[in-house]
Amino acid sequence: MITSGVCRGFTTCFLGTNEDRSGPFTARIVSAAAFFALAVASPGFAQDPPEQPDLQWEDYAEVYTDRYIEPYQHLKLDKLGQARSRVLALYAMGRTYEERARFDKAITVYREVLALAPEFGELARKVGILLAQNGKPIEGRKVLEASLEQNPDSPLAYTVLSEYLATFLGRSPENRRRSVELAEQAVEKFPANPEVYEHIVKVYLIGRQPEKAQAVMDKAIKREDPDPFYWLRVAETAKRVWPISTKSGAEPVRINGIYEKALLRAPNNPVILEK
Repeated sequence: MITSGVCRGFTTCFLGTNEDRSGPFTARIVSAAAFFALAVASPGFAQDPPEQPDLQWEDYAEVYTDRYIEPYQHLKLDKLGQARSRVLALYAMGRTYEERARFDKAITVYREVLALAPEFGELARKVGILLAQNGKPIEGRKVLEASLEQNPDSPLAYTVLSEYLATFLGRSPENRRRSVELAEQAVEKFPANPEVYEHIVKVYLIGRQPEKAQAVMDKAIKREDPDPFYWLRVAETAKRVWPISTKSGAEPVRINGIYEKALLRAPNNPVILEK
């Protein structure tokens, strides 16, 4: 047994005193040797501790880039909102294709939009023109015919198809006749819409029928419409039918009379007063 309270070096601490080196003496030798061998064999023995890496906040953060995050309930769209969102997304995609001159893809995507939103008359016009410009005028006509069939109460559907027939398929007498018929139907069906007068006047003047243009404008002027902006638009169209004389002392009585109707209906409107 070790009787001293002080350890006198490695041999004394691990092996005991001379008096105690009997009995389990051999086992102590083996244990001490094994401990020393393990200590020496350790990679960190008599070496400086390894440097800690330079850690950043990102090393501790949990980044779930591949995890689907459910949106808040108040941000979720109902079925109508989802449909509208899809229409807007497709329209934006079509615009991107068009800007990159990838017209086939633009037309395909735009037609998907029209399938979801057939009332989008301006887009139907765009698709028709794109098809005509890319060598498919008959296909463009089908698009606009379908638009008219789906929107029988839209003045634009009539005027767009009429304009298309005269512009891209006007070599055919049948198409020119159909163009005029559509313009006249629009005037009869939507007399309060000033755009139908603008269109039919253009059709008549291009067809060298100024008398018909004047007659239809006389009808527009004889109407009693409460909308002052109707009269502003009619006055602008009337200038094409009855050009204002540049002779000194000449007074455009007919045109001024139309502007007066607008002024009577909105005497304090700055837009009307400016005209």
